[in-house]
Amino acid sequence: MKKLLSVDELIGLNKFLCGSEQIEIRDRNILENIVQNYDSIDESSGYNTGLAAMILYSILREHPFVYNNRETAILAATTTMIMNGCSIHATDDELQNLARKIEICEISRDEAKNWIYNHYTVQSCEPGSINEPRVATEA
Repeated sequence: MKKLLSVDELIGLNKFLCGSEQIEIRDRNILENIVQNYDSIDESSGYNTGLAAMILYSILREHPFVYNNRETAILAATTTMIMNGCSIHATDDELQNLARKIEICEISRDEAKNWIYNHYTVQSCEPGSINEPRVATEA
């Protein structure tokens, strides 16, 4: 069973990033739509990368929060991957660059999914095992 972030958990991530600042939600309906759209992701292949890309892209393009949309989007996408046994292997600068490209419409949601696919690994349960980033085979 896939583990998914709820609306309240997305808000909690933003609150964590805002620290002592007052959290402000610009549009809760956007967050509710993101959660409802989980069902639209095709589970046959690349489910985790598709889910992470959808969350990242939706928050960055629709700005449900007043502050820290970029950081919340990155944290929500990486958290979703981790909750489902995967991780994204990228530097902070690489993630920020991906986010900026999404914000200025330089790349599509499918391109974001492919980027994530090229930078993820499935986490092993074996102690001490090391996973290398995947080599993409998806188009």
